[in-house]
Amino acid sequence: VLGSMFWRTHIETDFPLSPEGRDKLSVENGPATANGAMRIGTTVELWLPQSEEAVRPTTGDTETLFLTEGPKGTVLLVDDEESVRAITAEMLTDMGWAVQEASSAETALAMIEAGLRPSLIVTDHLMPGMTGVEMAAAVKVALPEVPILLVSGFAEHSGVSPELPLLSKPFRNTDLARSVAWLTARPAATAMTAGTNQPET
Repeated sequence: VLGSMFWRTHIETDFPLSPEGRDKLSVENGPATANGAMRIGTTVELWLPQSEEAVRPTTGDTETLFLTEGPKGTVLLVDDEESVRAITAEMLTDMGWAVQEASSAETALAMIEAGLRPSLIVTDHLMPGMTGVEMAAAVKVALPEVPILLVSGFAEHSGVSPELPLLSKPFRNTDLARSVAWLTARPAATAMTAGTNQPET
């Protein structure tokens, strides 16, 4: 419990205390409310005015700038887990991407064969049937200019080429944004040869 000295120093100078005795103090005037009692605890609430201006990213905050920029293009998102795919799709949509979803590598390849030309592919690695690595190899034959980001759990990294950009699970939206920004900022010819799975750093 905050002592009466605190109340006299920080509260009573601006807001009068209710006459409830030394062991129970209450303030409910102005933009602050405070209630305290011995052996019970103290609750303090501060009411701050809402800003009329939207929050603007700082000049050096490249992740925030990336998240708030305009449309990016179409991303093909491949993941066999529907819940994971839905969350990732929402993240990508918030970044400005138009998301096309596929529940398997085979479905994704069929979509590409049918004419889909994504600007980016984000794919899970371990899936039933064809893996993300196998799908990436097939895509690079048909669409060598399209960057591919592989998403994998820590235990799934075996067999993943260091030339394939990799994002480890679990990840936050800023982790995904950083990886996608790094990948799409590079020429298509170097997307698969940057080395050491760069997006993880």
